[in-house]
Amino acid sequence: MRTRAFLAIPLADEVAAAATLVARRLAGADRGVNWLDEEQIHLTLQFLGEISDFEIGEVCLRLGRLTQTIEPFMIGVNGIGAFPNLQKPRAIWFGVTEGREELMELVAAVEKSLASLGFRGEGHRFTPHVTIGRVNGQSNQLTEGLNRLIGQRAGQSHVDEIILYASELAPSGPEYTVLGRFPLGEEAS
Repeated sequence: MRTRAFLAIPLADEVAAAATLVARRLAGADRGVNWLDEEQIHLTLQFLGEISDFEIGEVCLRLGRLTQTIEPFMIGVNGIGAFPNLQKPRAIWFGVTEGREELMELVAAVEKSLASLGFRGEGHRFTPHVTIGRVNGQSNQLTEGLNRLIGQRAGQSHVDEIILYASELAPSGPEYTVLGRFPLGEEAS
């Protein structure tokens, strides 16, 4: 059996609530956006794709060792952005403004730890972000709304664990299941 999986950082409830509030404000600008629910808001570190049970076990072993060596830190989640850009958004997100260097070091360490298993990270192309919506269509109203909210702040979040999630795609949106939790700076039990 194969499982669609990814690694992510959970965010403070206040950050997820602020991101959801912005999504609600933008929802009136365009009905062609699938907005994430508050409990789905996270910061993806690495998408692993469809992986086997054996690979899940190996990922868990390596993350358990790695996270013991990394101390928790804070990030600031602020500023609206979009991929590929605000004029033609396909994904709408908040950026990471504070703690960016520590986050990039964490991503590099995770990628290095999993590389020998065949997982390829984004490397230097990684842009730390928190996705809040995926765009199905395009409208000038959405672009205008995004431009008005560029400086919007979502708040700060303590980065103290990595979660391995399974993701099942459903008509109502993705459904996430926790496969493993890996606290930063703590001995594995």
